[in-house]
Amino acid sequence: YFLARQRTTTEGSPLGGQIGSMDRRMTLRAADGRGVLEVLVLYIPGLVEVDQIVKIARLIADLDDKTPFTILAFFPEYKLSNLRPPTMTEMLTAYLAVKKAGLENVKLGNCHVFAKTPVDWENLLEIVGKEAIG
Repeated sequence: YFLARQRTTTEGSPLGGQIGSMDRRMTLRAADGRGVLEVLVLYIPGLVEVDQIVKIARLIADLDDKTPFTILAFFPEYKLSNLRPPTMTEMLTAYLAVKKAGLENVKLGNCHVFAKTPVDWENLLEIVGKEAIG
């Protein structure tokens, strides 16, 4: 919640801002049991990709490596219909990079966007496991 509320993103993003500028009081409030922190990151090829997602993941892992973290696949709609969705390879690369960054509770969301066939689903489940599908 605080990521979206603060509009904090990585340097150079079209949205502007810095990850490091998050309000520490908000992160501590979520970490001290008075709230639940769950991070959702939208993978948008060309706008929000693996390097930015990993920076967010490292920041969250420094607070609590068990924080639920979901990488959502973007699907083109309305004013962003000119953009493409992420591929299976891109989503799996992001998932594995976030796990490597130290987060334990990582899921993939909107999987229907990149896993279109039974073989895609079989491969996805073999690589990440059923528990990682959000």
